[in-house]
Formats: sequence, C-alpha cells, structure tokens
Amino acid sequence: MIDGGSFTNNVTGQVDDSGAGGGFWSQGNTTIKNVDITGNTAYGEGGGFAIGGNNSIVNLENVNITGNTSEDSGGGFRVDNGTVIATGTTVNVSNNVAGVDLDAS
Repeated sequence: MIDGGSFTNNVTGQVDDSGAGGGFWSQGNTTIKNVDITGNTAYGEGGGFAIGGNNSIVNLENVNITGNTSEDSGGGFRVDNGTVIATGTTVNVSNNVAGVDLDAS
C-alpha cells in the first residue's frame, strides 16, 4: 500500500529507451491512496506508474494523476491484465499523454 506523498518529475528508461512506471512500478495487488502522481515520464509504458502481474487489482482512492507522459501506452498509468477500482471522493486522471517520441528534439 502507498498511503500519502507524491511521485513528481521522475524519469525511467531514458538510457536504454525502455522502462515502465515513470513515477513507480509495482507488481500484484496494490492500493494507492492520498497520493499525487504528476509530471513523470516513462520511455516505455505507464508515465505515472505501471503495475505488472496477471489479474492484479489496483485500488485508487483520493489520487491525482496528471501531466504524465509515456513513449508507449498508458500516459497516466498502465495496469497489465488487471482491474482498476476507483473509490473515495477524488480520483483525478487528466492531461496525461501516451505515444510520444521522447527522443525527438
């Protein structure tokens, strides 16, 4: 469980042009609450975060996922073969971008 805090302006995979989860990467069932995930970049998938593992359940509660970028899929986040459940008063997913050529100058 991640409860509280922020993941801001992190970058993953820049050296080898791959990597998942700009803010963070986890595997299996995950609960994320009271967290800001903003301005992160993945040279792979999941600009804000990525969750791996089959049939994972990701619970989001009072989470702000904004302004993240990925070169592959999932500008805000990527969950492989799983389920996302949004609860609580605020789950904001906005202004995220996927499929960006991050190597272009």
